Amino acid sequence: MGVYHIVLFKLKPGVTQEQIAELEAAGRAMVGQVPGLVKFDFGPPLASTAHRALGYDLGLVSTLEKPEDVAIYAQHPAHLKVHHVREKIYVVFTYSSCRKVSGGPYQAYVDVNASSVRFFDHKEALQYEGLPKDDMGGIVFIRFSKVGERAYCATCNTPLAMRYKIEMDVTALALGAVDEESLTPAAREALRLSTHIFTSQKAWWLDIKDDGLTKHGRFGGDFETKMSQYESDVAGE
Repeated sequence: MGVYHIVLFKLKPGVTQEQIAELEAAGRAMVGQVPGLVKFDFGPPLASTAHRALGYDLGLVSTLEKPEDVAIYAQHPAHLKVHHVREKIYVVFTYSSCRKVSGGPYQAYVDVNASSVRFFDHKEALQYEGLPKDDMGGIVFIRFSKVGERAYCATCNTPLAMRYKIEMDVTALALGAVDEESLTPAAREALRLSTHIFTSQKAWWLDIKDDGLTKHGRFGGDFETKMSQYESDVAGE
């Protein structure tokens, strides 16, 4: 039956029908050029009504012969991609409840613009720009508070990311879930640790070496104030 590579996406403002037609033509031209690609469909949002309700403008479905063909297809120069401007990367080790749910001394996260990252849901064969709003397909959420939520793989329970209700445009990726072999040297350098947070809640048996990095007992900056205000507003509703 083959493997289906499905992408749903939103169009940027100002995109014309001519540009859409060019995208479709370029996609169909890949059939016969890309090893393993046997079919390419392009049009209105595909799949279920629930997926269309997410607000996607267009969808494309590529049929490939076998799973390993997906990686080759995704890296092909003719492959359609949506590019986003990536904001400054900020990497943090956190020693709070993140430590407890990980089973280790801390968890490492990198904050990125939600629109600059995509999660591929193997269970539903879909891609999400940032995290979905709630449990969907292979992604499930755990919520320990009203302000934050953590996303996990529904199949293997790997921590994927977390986000805060006061910053829904930011996604904190769990670096422990990243395939290190997929990182370029530049990406490895960019993902070096920037700061420690919640050191006041670290495990008693862990000593943090003086690595010259900033350390915060809880959150840094005015994030704590913003969280308290959000929780107060929610409680007053």
